[in-house]
Amino acid sequence: MVSMRRFVVFAMLLILLQAVSAGALGYNLIGPSQEVAVASGGENYLVAWGDDSFVNVTLVRVLDNSPIKNVSVDSVGGVYVLNSNRVLDVSSLVDVNFVRYIVVWKAKNDSYIYYRVLDSAGDYVTRTKRLDSVKPDYLSVTSDGEYFVVVYEEYNSNQLYYAVLDASGSIVDNGLLYTGKGAIHYSTIAYDQKSGYFGVAFRESWNSGSSYNLTFIDFKLLSDGALNSSSVHRANFLVRVSAVAVAPGMGGFFVAYRKYYSPYSWVIIEIPDPQSPGTYKQVAELPRAQDSIRGDLDLVPNETSPYLIFAYENQTSDLVYVIRLVKIGLNGDILGDLSITPSSGNFRYPSLAVSSVTPVEAYALGWLETDNGRALSAEYKSDLTAVSEVNQVPFFGTPAVAAALVVIAWFVARRW
Repeated sequence: MVSMRRFVVFAMLLILLQAVSAGALGYNLIGPSQEVAVASGGENYLVAWGDDSFVNVTLVRVLDNSPIKNVSVDSVGGVYVLNSNRVLDVSSLVDVNFVRYIVVWKAKNDSYIYYRVLDSAGDYVTRTKRLDSVKPDYLSVTSDGEYFVVVYEEYNSNQLYYAVLDASGSIVDNGLLYTGKGAIHYSTIAYDQKSGYFGVAFRESWNSGSSYNLTFIDFKLLSDGALNSSSVHRANFLVRVSAVAVAPGMGGFFVAYRKYYSPYSWVIIEIPDPQSPGTYKQVAELPRAQDSIRGDLDLVPNETSPYLIFAYENQTSDLVYVIRLVKIGLNGDILGDLSITPSSGNFRYPSLAVSSVTPVEAYALGWLETDNGRALSAEYKSDLTAVSEVNQVPFFGTPAVAAALVVIAWFVARRW
């Protein structure tokens, strides 16, 4: 009988130890989800997540990695999840007096774009509103600190649209940005503060779909938020791509694209002058990324040594998807590299945000555990170590509580 009791207690001990080790991974279980996006703003990060029945956001404290509030954004339309299409995005508008977040998504119930603006506490600034009558394929949003700018391509078409919204959520301008030669996919937008330009990168189908080339467009806004049509520049690159990402530069932009053909690597180029986007130079080429269809790139504006941070999914030789987080110098040097590996299943579709709290160098990362349909998030410091280990022991509380239970179980086992 004693041996049996000890066996039971030790079995409980092993379960608890497993829970503690899960916490040591340093990421948060946000909730059941089929899409995820992350933005920084003020003292918090915002993680947007949802599936075909809801859209939620979670506020996470910077340099704490502790979720502090969950907010229901929409419980009617849900997110129209289709393959790897990015149909949910979030951005922040950081003013000297306030912070605003915008969540933008393609709704499951009618396929239109909807949005909602929140304040820094996660409270509603607007109700849920429809953005446009266009039914999008992909969408992306960013901010210049005064206006939000959304870009979205019409489903299965060659047309790319834009919309500009102010901090209160009012639409101040929208319209057609570009008509391509063929279908447009993977459109993503960033804002470069030094030049005042917005940059959009996407894949464009040429020659009746026989070639999928990279296209880049940049533009400015007028003081009233309207698109400055005389500021628009465009460049087409004769390179076949299967995924793209864009980030602000030091007066220009950085673009990452995954090669459509072998060796299927991610390449990062710099466009130093927005007024001449066709002039560029290659910064780095990362190793083979088999079946990688989502990546996110951002600039860390360190005052003395700015660098890039890039998150992308990568399939291992064991056919398991992991998330790689790479720190890259502007000269192309690899300054750090981290693989975030699941204990089971696959990690996919990363979304990256650099902290807007100066001079903090930290990055929030959101991604999906696709096999279990869950959104996860984590925060990493400049040396690519996890900020903290929280919210990973749902049945036993925090890792500290689980550790206390381990000690109790051990003493019980000794007395039996």
